Amino acid sequence: MLKSELEVIQQRLLNRLLNSNKSKIDILVTLLEQLDYQITLFDKLGYCDYDVSYVISTLILNYFNQIKSKIKSRDVDLYNNFQKTIIEKVENGFKLKNSIKGYKIQVTPQELQKLNNVLVIDYRPRELYQRQHLKNSINIDPVIMENVTNDEELEDKFPRTPHKQFQMFQERHKFDNIVIYDQNSGSGRFNDIPGKNPFKKLIDILMFQNKYLSSRLKTVPSYLSGGIDDWVKCGGKTISGVEDEYLVNSRTSSLSSLSTNSLNGSYSNGKLGNGNHSLTTISSNSLYQSPQSQPPISQPPLLPNKINSITPANTQAQHKPQLRSLIQPPPSSSTISTNKSSTNSNGSNPSQIDFKTGLVNLGNSCYMNCMIQCLVSTPLTPFFFTSYKQHINYKNILGTKGQVTEAFADLMLNMLKNKNGVYNPTRFKKTMGQFSQQFKSCDQQDCIEFLNFLLDGIHEDLNQMAILDAKEKQKITELTPEQEKSREILPIRQASTIEWERYLKLNFSIVVDQFQGQYLSRLKCLTCKFTSTSYNAFSILSIPVPNKEKVNLQNCIDEFLTTELLDDNNKWFCPECKTHRKSTKKIEITRLPQVLIINFKRFKIQLNSIKKLETYVTYPVDEVLDLTNYWPTDGMNELGSLPIRNQIPPFKYKLFGVANHFGSLTTGHYTSYVKKQSNWYYFDDTKFTKVSSNQVLNKNAYCLFFQRM
Repeated sequence: MLKSELEVIQQRLLNRLLNSNKSKIDILVTLLEQLDYQITLFDKLGYCDYDVSYVISTLILNYFNQIKSKIKSRDVDLYNNFQKTIIEKVENGFKLKNSIKGYKIQVTPQELQKLNNVLVIDYRPRELYQRQHLKNSINIDPVIMENVTNDEELEDKFPRTPHKQFQMFQERHKFDNIVIYDQNSGSGRFNDIPGKNPFKKLIDILMFQNKYLSSRLKTVPSYLSGGIDDWVKCGGKTISGVEDEYLVNSRTSSLSSLSTNSLNGSYSNGKLGNGNHSLTTISSNSLYQSPQSQPPISQPPLLPNKINSITPANTQAQHKPQLRSLIQPPPSSSTISTNKSSTNSNGSNPSQIDFKTGLVNLGNSCYMNCMIQCLVSTPLTPFFFTSYKQHINYKNILGTKGQVTEAFADLMLNMLKNKNGVYNPTRFKKTMGQFSQQFKSCDQQDCIEFLNFLLDGIHEDLNQMAILDAKEKQKITELTPEQEKSREILPIRQASTIEWERYLKLNFSIVVDQFQGQYLSRLKCLTCKFTSTSYNAFSILSIPVPNKEKVNLQNCIDEFLTTELLDDNNKWFCPECKTHRKSTKKIEITRLPQVLIINFKRFKIQLNSIKKLETYVTYPVDEVLDLTNYWPTDGMNELGSLPIRNQIPPFKYKLFGVANHFGSLTTGHYTSYVKKQSNWYYFDDTKFTKVSSNQVLNKNAYCLFFQRM
């Protein structure tokens, strides 16, 4: 953009600001906010809209010079603070103009026509989109953005029809350019100050609030200047109706569930916050039934004057879920023993989980192989050697009609048949690719993302509590103001249990029973002391690695649970104060699972690159991991009629699997250590060797698997 053009824009905007209804001080604050947004983009990505930064910086200086005398005469402190902030921000803004790479917040209709490999997003209500829209655009109705905090939640709310749009949205990270439009943003209204992006929340969700790094967009989205109105004025073509409208019975790249906690600080799936539900230990001759006999919890809990104390032991006995015979004897095979005397304490046959089979690498599929080897030693394996098929929920539109589950069961059985040898998992990988483009290719992938996807798919296939009625589901998932208030008053154990039972109304499977836990996230205003608490489920506990020399697993867990101060640009909007306040964010683990999976967050975004932390983290191999002290006991003896579901201390775990990562995110390699009975084995695709326990503790550990004792 030529300097003369910048000056024209600057003067036009200055005139618009001066003629607006806003006070002059508000206008200056608005400009500073928009400049700060550009600086934030540069800090995070290494680029921003430099032309806009230059224009805003110049406007701030000019405008401040016009009103600084008035500000100084009224409030010297305010003047000094303003001057200090302006000098700092404007200097940074001018520096950005000297950078080379950038992008444009707004693109004109003519510029849009010249873009290649572009995803166009229509950000208007559905009825307006159907009336008229750009061809090959996808529609995001602003109403579905309510309560969305990350891109996975948005994907879960994105309509599955038309399938073409859903598929394009899932593959959003593959487009070189993203352009958003509404009716007429950028057409000259006051709200179109440079940097005051009307799609800021949507862009923030798509660009920065990502569950997985792999779903992050290649570049910051732009928006169409003047919206669809200017597009039509410039002769752009539009169509009406809905393109490619047909129902979809399967999901593609990301199954909706509460599998993990990635939490960029903590993984929050945004669904009903709740955590680990242990239905009962699942053995080879029994399984769970849904908790239909449990007391209803969709209504606000009553707060009686006196709560009868019931000991956990008595409560557990009274509310133990009914079991029915499910798992039949394993398939007849010379390789599978059915002798009951050979079963272990959880009812499973040791030979069914202690076999050793190498897996062929199908082109960078080591990320898949290492996770499969670890999962073989979990309660999933004996379950899949039996009559699991009768539990497939074919009506659950979030599942795969049992295809992922059947492929995994077939993989387990073939690995058992080829024990002490090698098996080629081509069929299993092909099935994964049918439901996820990410795992269809031969590219290197993150093993944690694969594990999330697999557990999520199995859960939805076997989910016994799927509710099809949208209104009923909404009634369960959304809390009333009274319910929210009661959660803040109740002791943690009561609130956690209530939320978990609410969660079980929509999620009930062996994955939930064995792998899922729960954590709470509590925001607290430091001014009025108001708190807001959400309870979230996880299947994988992703924890940070502290930046220091000697680090152990407990240090990482402590770092994950450290209270975070939200200040400056991260202030929380307090519903009580009706403004942004300095606040704290506190996480606590409120329910612990039977199988605990811990992932070290070794990859961090620094500017426009991804860096791997090579910190050596020690963890117990032969020793016991005791997490009892992390489990809050507040209200444990006041649960009344609420079920315990295996949440009885102590919480002690033994390590049985370690996934290792070598190299970088894109050119690395995965292996695993897995314990078979009393011996450890090292798996490297087709190769496996017996090792000593002291070899299991290694600096390349990326994911740990623990079984509760």
